[in-house]
Amino acid sequence: MAVSVNYRLAPEHPLPAAYDDSWAALNWAASASDPWLSEHGDIGRIFIAGDSGGADVVHNIAIMAGAGQFSLPPNSMVEGAIILHPMFSGKKPIDGEYTEVRELMHKLWSQLLCQGTEAG
Repeated sequence: MAVSVNYRLAPEHPLPAAYDDSWAALNWAASASDPWLSEHGDIGRIFIAGDSGGADVVHNIAIMAGAGQFSLPPNSMVEGAIILHPMFSGKKPIDGEYTEVRELMHKLWSQLLCQGTEAG
């Protein structure tokens, strides 16, 4: 079974809107409140996956869940996270990283950050 989340996008909806939407969708799926989900899904073995921007969302949801910031319905468990083509960044450049690409990514990333935070 796969559930696709149509989460809100930045810059119209800055983070954490995408995280909140994705967590709500994960909770909905894990609750198995839909009869089809309860009959055909195994909420004890949930995998979350995302590509590109969705990979960032999955990474953050997994970190928040692991840190106990959120709790899932009883008998449900996230078994793993599949993170495809994420954008991770830091203050120290990676060897071979193109300067132009790095500058563009930091510019775009700063538009996605929650208000009151700093890029870096």
